[in-house]
Amino acid sequence: MVDPIILQSISILVSSLGIIVAIIYYAQVLRNTSKARQRDLVFQRYQDYGQGYGKAIAEINTFEWENVDEWQRKYGMLANPDAWSSWLYISRIYNMAGILLMENVAEADLIFRLYDPGTLIGIWERFEQVVFFRRDRINDPSFYEPFEFLYREAKRRFPDIRSLRPIDPGSL
Repeated sequence: MVDPIILQSISILVSSLGIIVAIIYYAQVLRNTSKARQRDLVFQRYQDYGQGYGKAIAEINTFEWENVDEWQRKYGMLANPDAWSSWLYISRIYNMAGILLMENVAEADLIFRLYDPGTLIGIWERFEQVVFFRRDRINDPSFYEPFEFLYREAKRRFPDIRSLRPIDPGSL
């Protein structure tokens, strides 16, 4: 005959193992669900990254200015709504990608596979003074902070990438 204490110990051990297996399974399901949500969210945002993105990048790469005042006169919201719209479109895409990265919703590797780091670095460096001007103007030090975070992460991960400046069509 089996000792009741041994039987009870085996029962407790089997129950404990069942709970441990359930916890591991649940953690795995949560992890997989989180990754699936992350991919879905990133690809939903990535749908905006199409022909409109290419046109907007091409347009803002033609902008020429010496200082922020000149930029405002040439490409500001009231001076040139189409140019302003293109700049806003691109900067918001990168700002959204920065939010996804800051909030750990998307991994940096995925973000930088979707958004070319060289282009990102070039856009930030070209328009950094405009962003800082807007921060001062609207008195919001966090304006486009996620975009800046994304830029800093790109510079950290890709230190050898030089900023992509627009090509002078006359030099071709």
